[in-house]
Amino acid sequence: MDTLKKKVQETKLFTDKEKIDILADFDAITAGDRMKLEEIIDEYDAKYKAATGTFASHINEELDRIEKDAGPQDADRIRASTAKIRTGLTDVLSN
Repeated sequence: MDTLKKKVQETKLFTDKEKIDILADFDAITAGDRMKLEEIIDEYDAKYKAATGTFASHINEELDRIEKDAGPQDADRIRASTAKIRTGLTDVLSN
């Protein structure tokens, strides 16, 4: 039960208000509904993780291409900029 509560708190499937509502009424949820809820959260989180991974991969490929195509006079500035973008992307996708 505590595992499911933690999943509810950590998933991106629900808004903060929805999470509060679910957790406030948690004891009233039947065992069957808890199982369904856990399945839905697990499926959503797996798809979300896959989608964000694919997105990050595509962005990183594009950043690699930009770095490769940069002229010698711009290479250092471009690498510094793409490094900041990669850091920002990682931060956004991990939250």
